[in-house]
Amino acid sequence: MKSFVVLIKFLIYGINFYPELVGIGKYSGELAFWLSSKGYEIRVITATKYFPDWRVKENSYKKEFINNVLIKRCPLWVPMNPSGLKRIMHLFSFSITSFIPFIKECFSKPNVIFVVAPSIACAPIALISKLISPKSLLMLHIQDFEIDAAFSLKILKGNQIKKLLTYLEKIIYQNFDLISTLNLKMLEKCISKGVPKDKLFIFPNWIDTRVALTKKEKLLSNNKIRKDLNIKQDDIILMYSGSMSKKQGLEELIEVIKNFEEKNNIKWILSGQGPLKNKLIKKTKNMRNVLVFNLRKASEIKKWLNIADIHLIPQKSEVKDLVMPSKLLGIMASGKPFITNADSNSELGEIANAVGMRTEPNNKESFKEGLLDLISDEVLRKKLGLKGIKFVQKNYEKDYILKNFEKKIKSNLKNN
Repeated sequence: MKSFVVLIKFLIYGINFYPELVGIGKYSGELAFWLSSKGYEIRVITATKYFPDWRVKENSYKKEFINNVLIKRCPLWVPMNPSGLKRIMHLFSFSITSFIPFIKECFSKPNVIFVVAPSIACAPIALISKLISPKSLLMLHIQDFEIDAAFSLKILKGNQIKKLLTYLEKIIYQNFDLISTLNLKMLEKCISKGVPKDKLFIFPNWIDTRVALTKKEKLLSNNKIRKDLNIKQDDIILMYSGSMSKKQGLEELIEVIKNFEEKNNIKWILSGQGPLKNKLIKKTKNMRNVLVFNLRKASEIKKWLNIADIHLIPQKSEVKDLVMPSKLLGIMASGKPFITNADSNSELGEIANAVGMRTEPNNKESFKEGLLDLISDEVLRKKLGLKGIKFVQKNYEKDYILKNFEKKIKSNLKNN
């Protein structure tokens, strides 16, 4: 067996990164810091922080050094209302501003170049690295199929544009050495796009279950946060926590909430940021049982998730197998049950069928009935919560996932 005593240079290239609390940036950041702790030399080309609230405070080139990771941030254009053409321009603005910093890093001959999609707009630039550093292992990690999702949600329209982008996407995939994605359904999607099986592997998101709250911490924090929010101990809290965009189907959730307005013991917490947040605030401003908050800090998120009795994971049926909600792992690790209207054949739907509550897609009545079942049955809630904890411990433990990823890298490294 080969011994890797030489320092491995690892370059991460993607629009989202630490200190983002949810989604792609969260996992890219944790990957970088974990690899750094194992002795890798990690460098990152990323954007200035803008997600999930779609606003920037300091939009300029900047270098940071955090946990032995060199982070080079690039400015980008962030639209107030990201939709259609504006969203494309937003992604391409980062591709343009990050071009020279990325190319400069390629001359340092990294052993691994790890490109994260979204944004796929970075991928063509990454392919230039083959001319500069041909011995680098060029990897693409697909967190969601943004082109398919954009057309499914009608953010982008037009058959000719779709054909062109699909064709370009196929060429991009063909020129990467390795391609990873989150689950089996997404891997099968890659195969359907013409990616050879021997290039593909599953690299799921993860959670560190070892830092879960103790029973005493759960009880104390639960009581304190509920008290601060003026929520009674016998009230039932239904929580959505995460990004607020079209993919989540939050506008449909508002229609479900209206059916519970007369139930005074039901409290709804919508916690997050994103392009739909202002619209949600307007739609719920007269609903006395709905509370809207920003996302909590990383240090507070475990206690925050713990106050919920039921977690809500609505999802647009149009994006099944194109995305996988990253918040699911934290929710299951909290020991609280979740309900989703994901398609039965999607990855999220299959997990819900096993350890959660799944209702029919695009069916508000079905979602309402599922909620009533959970609200009225505390034993069922505890049972599903326990199932969720065991599921993430078995399948998504952080060290287990990242050690397997590391093995995959080392077995594919080229001789630099």
